[in-house]
Amino acid sequence: MQLQEFAETVHRTAKEKGWWKQYENGDVMPRPPLEVKMLIVSELAEATEEVRNGKPEVYWMVPTGMIKWDDTGRGANLRSGDKLCKPEGEAVELIDAVIRIMDWFVANKWNLNEHMDDNYHLPVRESALETHMDLVTMVAKATGDDEEKMLGRVVKVIKEYFDLKDWDFKTVLKMKMEYNETRPFRHGGKTA
Repeated sequence: MQLQEFAETVHRTAKEKGWWKQYENGDVMPRPPLEVKMLIVSELAEATEEVRNGKPEVYWMVPTGMIKWDDTGRGANLRSGDKLCKPEGEAVELIDAVIRIMDWFVANKWNLNEHMDDNYHLPVRESALETHMDLVTMVAKATGDDEEKMLGRVVKVIKEYFDLKDWDFKTVLKMKMEYNETRPFRHGGKTA
């Protein structure tokens, strides 16, 4: 599956869960770009907190304690009975940033696949905090005519960071998308 196909699914789920106000024809009403970019930055900040707290890249908190992704064979989501457990960790928070970008791309009728072959290469760093700061800087620079290109590059750099860390980008993306589909309408009492 290409990234744009994932993006279409992400956007459909966001609309179904009430995160977009819609016109009668189903098109979404515009949102302020600054709001969207701050939400992307908030996910990057959450990734930083996971690193600062020494948590693994993917884990689940269950009544008996923490279960690490490595303990599950780095497979699919963890279930507790018939319910999916919420995945957490640096990799998951970075994927949350990607999901927000994917949603924004589809809302603006942009194609994410076009940016994966971009010749731009930010030196991906081993240091999580330096990489997170680089990503925040890129989001901040995503303005005007450069917004689409810069946000596409953010996704590309996150994907390259996953490769550097030997994390499976598509597995974590699918895992978080699957979990998000189980969440209630506007979970957490948040507004669209």
